[in-house]
Amino acid sequence: MTRVFHHQFTVPALCGIVLAAALTFYFFWQKMAIAGVLVAGLWVLMTERVLHTTYTLTDDKLVISRGRFSRGSAIRLETIVGCTPLSHLFGLSHYLLITYGAGHVVSVQPQNEREFIAELQKRLRQ
Repeated sequence: MTRVFHHQFTVPALCGIVLAAALTFYFFWQKMAIAGVLVAGLWVLMTERVLHTTYTLTDDKLVISRGRFSRGSAIRLETIVGCTPLSHLFGLSHYLLITYGAGHVVSVQPQNEREFIAELQKRLRQ
């Protein structure tokens, strides 16, 4: 059975998106079109990544898709060693650090961390 978890929309991500949008507006207002286009492209990439990142748990893999413009990655569940909840930016943002393979790590930010951990542990036991 496949279970999909969506990315958590955090305060730092919102601040980055708003700052990029304001900078884009400012550059176009000041008639700096090249800088405005570059920052607008960055703004689109940031928004795409925040809105369309998903974490899919299948029977034997964790598939991480970070939006339409990024390449996804797949981690076999049998190689996962640990999953540690952590926070950064003075507790404004929480994430899970997944350790797998020979010292490889990846961070994920699912909307419901507890359900994600419970589902991951259930699949690791099987």
